[in-house]
Amino acid sequence: MVQKFRIIMPLIACILASACSAFSTESAIVGRWQSPTWTFSREPVYAEFETDGTLTFLTPMGQHTGKWKIMDNGDLKVTYHSGSSKICKASVSGSTLTITPSSCMLWNDLGSSVALEKQ
Repeated sequence: MVQKFRIIMPLIACILASACSAFSTESAIVGRWQSPTWTFSREPVYAEFETDGTLTFLTPMGQHTGKWKIMDNGDLKVTYHSGSSKICKASVSGSTLTITPSSCMLWNDLGSSVALEKQ
């Protein structure tokens, strides 16, 4: 019985940590985030994540809308207005949101990742 307990408890802890991580990222990502360095047509690159899952972001082609969701494994899923979607990593540290790869937000010219500051 003790042996089963030793196996089950770490498994439960791992599952809870994963769920908490996804929830933590989901609540932390809500709001408007803006690049301190990158601009398109003189407007700062930005992404705005609404609590209802709506996403608005600026690309070289103008403003785009879509939906966002933090998946169970903590990845960010972005579904564009066209219906296609991409999955990327999103991490929040203090007032900085880092998205990898930046192409997830159609920011293909900004390098492999982009850091945005909370507004």
